Amino acid sequence: MKEMGKSIIEAMASAMDNNVSVKINEFQTCGSKGKVRVSVVASSDLVKSDILQAINHQFNGKLRAVARSFRVVASQNPDRNNVQVQLEGYVVPNVEVVTASSEQGKKMKCVASNMFLDPADCIWTKTGDFLYKKSEVETSEELNKFLTECSSSNVRMRKTQGFETVVASAGDFISYMSKGEMCYGFVVATDEDNSKLMVLAEGEEDPEVIDTFDVQESTPIDDEQVRFPEEEEYVETSASSVDVNAIVSYYKRWFTYNPQYAEMLISRLKGHAFC
Repeated sequence: MKEMGKSIIEAMASAMDNNVSVKINEFQTCGSKGKVRVSVVASSDLVKSDILQAINHQFNGKLRAVARSFRVVASQNPDRNNVQVQLEGYVVPNVEVVTASSEQGKKMKCVASNMFLDPADCIWTKTGDFLYKKSEVETSEELNKFLTECSSSNVRMRKTQGFETVVASAGDFISYMSKGEMCYGFVVATDEDNSKLMVLAEGEEDPEVIDTFDVQESTPIDDEQVRFPEEEEYVETSASSVDVNAIVSYYKRWFTYNPQYAEMLISRLKGHAFC
């Protein structure tokens, strides 16, 4: 398991050494998840890892920029030594993780069967061989307040403007955020009234319900490039009497029926992301 907390701390320590500056311009939230638009200025060529470090640095370890979720929405190069780009991507509460046997873990004091205190009196929870410390930004209210504090003062009053909703219909192949990571899968069904989608990800047995807010990119299926399973005819999932189990079964077979085309779709969606 990745020690995300350690990587965030290391990123914060090195961000100022990189010739990259980041300004949070706008944001939108959905529960404890956020979508941010940032301006990035670099004195030389942009390096993706440096940009993620610089974005994380703005959040002081409380939020984590979701890797592979940021895409370019505008860019310019005023001169050879001043590259500017606007990026849009997702941020989520940062959960720090360390191994209990690590030097940091051994310094913590056990106060209950699965609770520990670090030298700064922060509470960590033990699960298996790992210790977890939750972010200080867990609720929607905390997230909105924190992002407002991080944003430029002249854009705080229009924090929900400027974001385009990615429209995804039943049958589309999408990139989306789930549990703080970017995933890829088919839209099985839509619930427009509640802004929800049911999605079946590659390799998963069961579909999951996500917010439309979580959709990064959507691409329709090109019928001319792929042969579909012939056991069941695909039925539009907008009908109220749709058999969701049949649709899920259909897409499970689809993934194994033409994995090369599925990989091509994933590569296409990955191409939309900058970092």
